[in-house]
Formats: sequence, structure tokens, C-alpha cells
Amino acid sequence: MLIGDELFESRFDAYSVTRKTKYVTVKIKNTRYAIFDIPGLIENSENNMEENKREIYQAFYMIPNSVIVFIFTTSNGRINYQDIAAFKALNAAYDFYKKSLLFIVNNIPKERPDGYEYDVITLLIRALDIEFQDNVYFLDQIPRGENEEFRNSRDDLWEKVATRTSSVHEKKMDIILEKGQLKELEDKIKSLEEKLQNLHNAQAEKLQNQHNAQNETIKKLDNDVEQLRKTLERVMAKSTFKVV
Repeated sequence: MLIGDELFESRFDAYSVTRKTKYVTVKIKNTRYAIFDIPGLIENSENNMEENKREIYQAFYMIPNSVIVFIFTTSNGRINYQDIAAFKALNAAYDFYKKSLLFIVNNIPKERPDGYEYDVITLLIRALDIEFQDNVYFLDQIPRGENEEFRNSRDDLWEKVATRTSSVHEKKMDIILEKGQLKELEDKIKSLEEKLQNLHNAQAEKLQNQHNAQNETIKKLDNDVEQLRKTLERVMAKSTFKVV
């Protein structure tokens, strides 16, 4: 998204760092950025995971002064727990400066439930145990061929990047991620999702009860008005008016 279709244009220089990791340089509003495309951390193969770790180490070694843009993928709107596990492992290894972080929740349907973004941020706060400072960007799904919409989203994203503060990130410890941690985190995410759903259900029930009570009040008022009208009609019918 940050580079778009301009990756292969001549004004950018692309370098192959390793077999999988590469970066390009781009100038945005008088600021030059080196954008790294590094592999995901988690793989089924332990050998692949170790290779991914080496490439991540290499990227931070080359340019330690950086803004960290971390992308969370979703499935039916739910955050992928493996992405959370990967970030926690990277953050433990590099102790990311909070003002350098930008989180992207990727490929979200434009038509999404009210409160979805609040729920996702709440889940991330509890799962990652970090503070958020208006640094979560929800990236809408963009149909193929919608070039103008794509450019607008990219411009918005660059504005978000510009709010982050670049900082030197040096390795404090090796990246450690074990399969047991993944299972533990998966259970934690499911528990958080259940708690959020229960909270929504309780709020919905409360609103429904308030709505029902309001309807009962309105119904009672309508009945009172109707009774008053009938009483007035009876009084008027019994009254005799004499014109002199």
C-alpha cells in the first residue's frame, strides 16, 4: 500500500537484501524512507522460522532508526492471533519505542458493525499489554481497479506514518517464539473475544429492556389520554346548554 504500483518505476531503487527481504527508497514530502518488505515470523517449519528471524535481524541491523508499521490480518473480522504472537515476540526482542509504532488492521470490509474498531483496539490493548496513542489504522478493502480510492487510502496512510516518531531500535534479546506460546495466546484471544461478545450482549439486553420500558410508558400514556378523552365526551354528552 505504501509503495503501490510504483515499486518498479525507475525513480525508486530496489535492493535484494536476502532471498526474501528487500527494501525500496521513496521520498515523501521532503522525507526519504527506506521501506522494508520482510517475511512474516511464524511458519510451520522451524527452519523457515529461523531463516525469517535472521532476515528480521538483518533489516534492523541495516537501518535501526525506524518507524515500525505492523500489519494485522483478519479472518471474518477477527484478528489473527499469530500476528499478535509475532508482534509480542518482536517487541520483546527490540523493545519498540511506543511513539514509533503504527498498527494497520488490513483489508476490512467497509460495511462493518458499529463499535467494531473500538472492539479491535480494546482486544489489542489487552492482548499486547501496551498503550495506544491514536496509532491504529483500519485499511478498507479496495476493489481491483479502483485506482483513485487506492491513492486516497495510500495518502491517508502516509499521513498516519508522518505522525510517528522514528527511533533507534536495537536488539535486546533473541526473538523467542515457541509453539506452546501460540496455543496459550490463541486461548487468551478467544477468551477476550468471548468477554467482548458477552459485554455486547449485556448492553444489547439493557438497551432492549430500556426500549421495552419506554414502550410501556408510552402505551400507558396513550391509554390515559384515551380514558380522558372518553370521560370528556361523556361529560359533554350529559351537559345541557341553554341559549337565552
